[in-house]
Amino acid sequence: SEELKGDKEVVVAAVEQDGYALQFATNEIFGDDDVFVEFATNMIMNTESGKKVLHKMVEDPKNKDALHNLVQFNSSIAEIKDEKGRQAIDRAVPECKREMEKALRVFGRFSVDKGPRLHTSNTA
Repeated sequence: SEELKGDKEVVVAAVEQDGYALQFATNEIFGDDDVFVEFATNMIMNTESGKKVLHKMVEDPKNKDALHNLVQFNSSIAEIKDEKGRQAIDRAVPECKREMEKALRVFGRFSVDKGPRLHTSNTA
């Protein structure tokens, strides 16, 4: 039921039993609670079922806010590959991809290269 999907304790218990239950969590849980976002991130990063759920989530625009929060918490989420080697962000529908890309930017606007520093000084 919708009421159970919004109950963090019920969702956590279900996900602990079966990672596929993560796909039924509501966006409100992902937005309200950093502890739940951390829990979901660990599930996605460390279990095959979590990775499969992530790749299912990126196909549905209603998950855009949850995906934003997950990527903002851990940018590596965007790079998780499916069984065909495709990254989650590359497979995402446009609405989800936009939110994931926004979460990767500093202040929602600036991107930061992962490579070596281009310049170093005493003030920068």
